[in-house]
Amino acid sequence: MHLVKKALLSLALPFLAAALPAQYLTHYWVDATKGSDTNPGTSPAKPFKSITKAVGLARLNAVVHVMPGVYSPTTTKEKWAWRIGTGASTPYKNVKILGAGPSKCVIDFGNTPPTGGYYIMVWHFASKIEIAGFTFKNSNRKKWYYFTINMEHCKEVNVHDCVFVDQTGAMAIWGGAQDVSVHHNVFTKGPYPALRLRLNDTSSPKPKNDYIYNNLFYAVGHNAVEITGKSGAQHLYNNIALNCSGYGFLGGPAKLPIAFENNLAFGNTNGNFKVPFKLSKTNLSVDPMLVAPAKGDYHLKPGSPCIDAGHVGALPFMGADFYGDCPLTDSDENGIAAAEIGVHEVNFNHLSVTNWGLGKTAVFTNTPYNASKSYPGFFFLGFRSFNASHPQVGFFGVDPTSILVMPPLPAPGKFQLALPQNPLLKGLPIYVQALNFGPRQGGGGYAFKPTARLTLYLF
Repeated sequence: MHLVKKALLSLALPFLAAALPAQYLTHYWVDATKGSDTNPGTSPAKPFKSITKAVGLARLNAVVHVMPGVYSPTTTKEKWAWRIGTGASTPYKNVKILGAGPSKCVIDFGNTPPTGGYYIMVWHFASKIEIAGFTFKNSNRKKWYYFTINMEHCKEVNVHDCVFVDQTGAMAIWGGAQDVSVHHNVFTKGPYPALRLRLNDTSSPKPKNDYIYNNLFYAVGHNAVEITGKSGAQHLYNNIALNCSGYGFLGGPAKLPIAFENNLAFGNTNGNFKVPFKLSKTNLSVDPMLVAPAKGDYHLKPGSPCIDAGHVGALPFMGADFYGDCPLTDSDENGIAAAEIGVHEVNFNHLSVTNWGLGKTAVFTNTPYNASKSYPGFFFLGFRSFNASHPQVGFFGVDPTSILVMPPLPAPGKFQLALPQNPLLKGLPIYVQALNFGPRQGGGGYAFKPTARLTLYLF
């Protein structure tokens, strides 16, 4: 039975908007079909046409929302490189560039060479930068260093939920990159290494605390990951290198400051792991059992050795896996939550929303993947995010001190939320998540079943 509830936030949300400082003061919208670069770009009704235009303006406390479409030199007059970060006097800070999802939002370089050698440069004191939700394809192959995303001398950069197809070099992390997080991305094809992690100990500041986790490198035409240098505390967890033409993982420092755990390499032509340090037993060389990677289906099959075999440590910026589900669950229902290896986390239910917006009644739907199952649980809505992992619960992403409503929401189930029409709320981020539970497999207590945390902006 579906449970339907209604809540009116006409009083609570305006008070909240007045009481909290705005995290992101400016929102830009880009639409390849309906946009124009002569528009102001600050509303969904009058968006820009090119991402280039928005990125040039979104320098401080800004979100760029990119609607579904193909963005290229011919369709939207894109120009490269996008330089995110230009110096200490005018740094890029607190900027999100969010695509509608890699299946809907395509950046097609059209074989056009980038000015300066890179397509997207995150550098020179840029900080708190997020890039997510795109497919990148058709980069120029004349130079090996035509990287799609190049990062150096930057801090707190988060790249996730993207697909890099047949890129000359998908990503490079050079000297001075600190607190970079690259996760839940797919890298496939391409004539050069997909990801180069250069730990240059002569750079200033020195690179440190970069996290590369839960990525898939599939059928890359060279090495999947290359590591050089020896600086910083670097972390590589839960990645898969499958059927690449070179090595799966190559290089690295002989003496660890590197944390290299729970990675899987299989079927790579030159070898799976060629590293100078001793591999721990958590790293695997077995078939990951993906459903159909050649057809773009990167889900894990039942019985995959990747299920609940990932690193459980607190990973930065965890919000959802590649498929929009919770990134840390008790997938095998044994009472202990652990991450999977790869981009897919086995979940039990999925939270979605329709009709979201000011003056509307949003409908949240909690759907179990197994239609014959049902799970009791609750819905959480708050105004601050929270990255917490619990050994039994899994990932929980809404700050408990910020929760405004917490009604019951079983799976299957629906919850309706009436949103006031109030201009003070424009741009306010809202965070939602469902937490369900059910009997453990084989009996003996309960297993928690969290959904992904959704980040929703009020407009």
